[in-house]
Parts: sequence; C-alpha cells; structure tokens
Amino acid sequence: MFESRKRVFIFTILSIAFAMAAAFLFSNYIKQTKQSLGNMVSIHVAEKDIPAGSPITSEFLSTIEMPIKYASESFIKSAEQYKDKISLVPIPKGEVLTVAMLRDISNVPTDHRMVQLRAPLAVFDDQINPLDRVDLFSSYETEADNNPKQPKDRRITELTLKNVEVLQVSKQDSKIISIGVALKPEQAKRIIWILNYGKELRVVKSNSSIEQGGKGEGQ
Repeated sequence: MFESRKRVFIFTILSIAFAMAAAFLFSNYIKQTKQSLGNMVSIHVAEKDIPAGSPITSEFLSTIEMPIKYASESFIKSAEQYKDKISLVPIPKGEVLTVAMLRDISNVPTDHRMVQLRAPLAVFDDQINPLDRVDLFSSYETEADNNPKQPKDRRITELTLKNVEVLQVSKQDSKIISIGVALKPEQAKRIIWILNYGKELRVVKSNSSIEQGGKGEGQ
C-alpha cells in the first residue's frame, strides 16, 4: 500500500515537472518567434461586408496584428486614413482595407459630374493632388474617308479640356492609379468617349489655377 502511494506521488511530481518544462519551452518558442517576426502593427479589416459607396466608419472595421515587415504601405493602419472616405468597391468581411479601395467624400458642384480617370489609359505626367488643376490631352484615331486631300495619318492628339479641377486622387505605393475630376455633362461626355474609344488620355498639371487665382474653367 505504501509502495503504491509512493509511485503515485512520484508520477505526480514527474507529471508536474514535465508540464512545467513544456510550458517553459512553449513560452520560450513563442518569445523567439515574436522576436524573429519583429515589431507588430495594427491594420484595419472589414468587420462585415461593406457595400460600394458606403461611408467608412469604425463600426464597419476591426483590427488585427501583423509584423511590420509584412504590412504593405497601402494597408489602412490608422483612423485618419479612412476618415471622410467611402468605399470604391464592395469589400467582403475579413478583407484587409487598402488605400486603393477608398476615396474621399467630395462635394461635386451641382452643375458638374465626377469622372474617374484611371491608369493605364489615363497617363499622369506629374504628381497630382486634390484641388490641383490639370489639362487633358487626348489621342485617338479618326475614321477614314475617300477624300484624297486628307492626310493618310488619321491619328490625332488634341487639347480636349484645360484647367480642370481635381477633386480626388487615389494612389498605391505613391503611384497614382486614378483621379476624379469635376466636369460639366457635355465635357464628361467627351472624356468618356475618349476613355472608351481613344488611345490615350494624358493628364498634365496646369498652372492656370495660380495665374487666375484658382478660378479657372474647363475648356
């Protein structure tokens, strides 16, 4: 009877010792793993499905931790980055939010329309920021006719609109992927035609906003 109790006592002590050793080894492994990953950063993910065009608020979001070295510059890491933004596309639950998914909530004048100029068809010759003004040059090919006096080269590049106000700019890793410009309906129709059927739409920053005190009008 005494020997049986002695064995139970020894086995209990050994079990506790093994458990403590395992806990120590596991804790040490976690510590080493964290050290190898480096510093962590919080990034924002969708807490639930976010429809396109929805204002981004904290109720739509949650945060997760990930190593800084794996976090892209385009990830949304702070509330300032989604403040006064809306979603450009539907964002499913659990998706990491990126700069390219969001755009500013902007006030478009009542007699204007917002038109998005997106790369690669739109080419941006300079760094552009909201409230800048730009000139739009379009390149396209005209229809051929039987007039012998007309040149055979049907390719055209023209200044389509000038001094157009930029309302928003979307960037990814400091590279412009699209801009939103305010256009009157007839101007919007011309630009949309170029975007659909043209070869290229080149966006060139204008200094007319400085010369005219920021009151320029699109051509």
